[in-house]
Amino acid sequence: MVLQERDLRQTDEWETWLSKGTLVPVFQPILSSESTGVFGYEVLGRLETTTELLSLGPFFLAIDEARGSKLNFHKTSDLFRLKKKVDREIRYQALKKFKEEAPPETKLFINVSPHLMFDLLQSFPAKLPFTIQKVRELEIDPTRIVIEITEERFEQNLEILKPILNLYRSEGFSIAVDDAGSEASNLDRI
Repeated sequence: MVLQERDLRQTDEWETWLSKGTLVPVFQPILSSESTGVFGYEVLGRLETTTELLSLGPFFLAIDEARGSKLNFHKTSDLFRLKKKVDREIRYQALKKFKEEAPPETKLFINVSPHLMFDLLQSFPAKLPFTIQKVRELEIDPTRIVIEITEERFEQNLEILKPILNLYRSEGFSIAVDDAGSEASNLDRI
């Protein structure tokens, strides 16, 4: 019971923080070394308040203290569910804005947690990944989207995510590893 109370308290604190503003995507340009122009944009999540634009990085990197886990996500926790909800909102807004405003030759890089992909395995293949659903709904060319698997501790071997990654590829998406090299596990991931 004490662990559940701590989990709820931590989640409540993040919900209170998130309620102080509006979730918005921002787009970090990725420059091409060949053309020296913009190749694409990486989606970053922000909380826009009346006075500032705050990074969602600390929120997404928050450890699930109630589980005593070093993982960024634990699929049974309230914090995991909140992170999943916020992540989806940012991705959906980013896809809409990308469709409306991005030059047709650019790509959109979307960070996706391996924990979210692992969670999807429970209902896969009956349920498609969120990004595939929204790209279809918004009629965006999937060859313009790059799914970046985020760097975070993931206890499973990434091979377990292969069915989902193969589906992304078969739909036309590209796959990348975010922050390759910042963790020793990246040699295995690449």
